[in-house]
Amino acid sequence: MMGLFECAEVLLLQDPMVVQCAAPVRIFGDIHGQLPDLLHFFHTFGLPCHKAGDIHLINYVFVGDFVDRGSYSLEVITLLFLPQGMFICCSYVGACVVS
Repeated sequence: MMGLFECAEVLLLQDPMVVQCAAPVRIFGDIHGQLPDLLHFFHTFGLPCHKAGDIHLINYVFVGDFVDRGSYSLEVITLLFLPQGMFICCSYVGACVVS
């Protein structure tokens, strides 16, 4: 698990502050570590996976507040780090610090 987070940190630090992604786009915000909500989004709008989903057709953008309140913060951020074609953006004032 630590290897995944170390790789994610490297990738996030390499990303520019403003990311351009082509339409169509699905935009999700403020998950707050709520795994049931994230799974509901995927059930309702489609899974971002290469085999059964539409990640090759539609970009997924997740905007801020991923892990701050819910009981499943580790599971949520792990799911967000895994697929390619997903963009993770910080939405709060100030710099996004990876720690």
